[in-house]
Amino acid sequence: MPEINEFGQQVNDLVPGWQGAQVLRRTALNGRFCRLEPLDVDRHAADLFAAYALGDNSDWTWLASTRPESVAATAHWIAGKVNDDALVPYAVVDLRSEQAVGIVSYLAIEREMGTVEIGHVTWSRRMKNTPAGYRSGLAVAEERL
Repeated sequence: MPEINEFGQQVNDLVPGWQGAQVLRRTALNGRFCRLEPLDVDRHAADLFAAYALGDNSDWTWLASTRPESVAATAHWIAGKVNDDALVPYAVVDLRSEQAVGIVSYLAIEREMGTVEIGHVTWSRRMKNTPAGYRSGLAVAEERL
């Protein structure tokens, strides 16, 4: 049955018994080429610094931050994501090397509406154009569909 807003417009169909979405779990997501682990400063900073150091600053052109220049700067950058209550950040861990090679996050989480966005995607050159790059994004989406 359609819902009618205060202007007399049909805006959507009501979902019977809708209770909103569950809180997003901060657990590992396992895939064929990579594993998504809840982002952790101590576990992932050194790996991510090494992975991002393989590229140049052109990889960061369209990102909201600049490439960290040290392990300490990488740890500080990661801590900002981990401590941001609006994000559920993950490290992308390559299963062949067992090293973190990128980051992806859930954000714009609207539990009442049952919506979530995927963002803060920061791939290193170790995962660009690889199955892990494709599959990690798909794993995040599939987990919530």
